[in-house]
Amino acid sequence: MAVILALTGGLDSAWCLKRMIEVGNDCEPAVFAMGNGGAAVIAEFLLSREIVRRFCPKRSDGIVHHTLGMQTLGGYVIINKETPTGRLLQQGRVVQGLARVATDQRSRDPIHCAVGWHKNDAVENSSEWGDWSLEDYDKLKKMFELLCHFGDTGRRIIPLQMPAWDQSKRDMWWALPEEVRSLVTIHAATSLEFAYSPSRKQLIMYTTPGSKTCKGDEYLKHGIDYTAAWIFAVDESLIRELRAPIIQQDYKYEAITALLHDNEDKYTHCEKIYPENRLTIVRWFTHSRWSKEGERIISSFKENTQQDTEVDLADAQKAEGTASAGA
Repeated sequence: MAVILALTGGLDSAWCLKRMIEVGNDCEPAVFAMGNGGAAVIAEFLLSREIVRRFCPKRSDGIVHHTLGMQTLGGYVIINKETPTGRLLQQGRVVQGLARVATDQRSRDPIHCAVGWHKNDAVENSSEWGDWSLEDYDKLKKMFELLCHFGDTGRRIIPLQMPAWDQSKRDMWWALPEEVRSLVTIHAATSLEFAYSPSRKQLIMYTTPGSKTCKGDEYLKHGIDYTAAWIFAVDESLIRELRAPIIQQDYKYEAITALLHDNEDKYTHCEKIYPENRLTIVRWFTHSRWSKEGERIISSFKENTQQDTEVDLADAQKAEGTASAGA
């Protein structure tokens, strides 16, 4: 059975992917620009695709990956972020995205879609970080069915599945292989940053060392020392991923722009996920380790970047002087 799974790279959806593969489902991951910041979209895109590669190392035919960026899903709605019950857009956009993908797949019969929602993320169970109430989640499920119905696909689409809804966060975490746990994203989207070192040929994606969030603190209480930084080798696989339309159309980060400029016209993005395009993660750092070592590593990266810039300027001046002398 084919299942379209909204895979964000978070714990719940990563566990859902594992579970569905175990019971014999053919999963097609989907990622959407959910309105939670460009850095989050890039992190979710890179890491969720890598999670799929780790779980499906023998799929040489490639795995279908559905992506809908900000331009495809449309504009964002201005919301009130000043109150604990302020409604965020993420889950609503996931539902819109899944309904859009399901509508595009109307030739299938039936169509199965799933999300990694968890009841502990509801306002009633986690008021410090909850975005939606339990009633809201029921409305979101209904919203999915209505969008599919009015897209003339309702009779072929199974109600939205939520495999992780009442699972233990701790149990889900330890059920994942270590190489997958290192890829799971649990952080505040706004704290993610990037730095690129041409001399090292590496890109680092990291959170502010020592930064804390309510959700992160809750995970730490359960003994989940989640990853806070990843260092990627700048190779063919990474360049292909960063050329994805969902990244190039909507988001411009200086480090990534510089990286792609240095590798101009090299490689194109593959829409499908192929195991052989596995990213090279040089190092990854848990939250506890990153809190101790992060500042030093970021400083080292930025020093390398500054040195690279100075060398480039010197080379440009030298070239300009040579050209003037020849004239």
